[in-house]
Amino acid sequence: MADFYKVLRKTIEALPVATGQARRSVYDRARTAISRQLDAMNPPLPPSEVSRQRLELEDSAQGGLRARLR
Repeated sequence: MADFYKVLRKTIEALPVATGQARRSVYDRARTAISRQLDAMNPPLPPSEVSRQRLELEDSAQGGLRARLR
């Protein structure tokens, strides 16, 4: 999978105005896209790998939040 933090950061930086609502929308779209990709894999990934990928996305989103709070 992609480096989620870099992709999220690039997408958010491209927003005309990066409001909290706009960032949440980006994160929601990313969650949906990753879920679809993971669900479509054939053969399917083990549940532990699916969970790891989803947690990595969430950690990346939280990393962006932590960077803004510094």
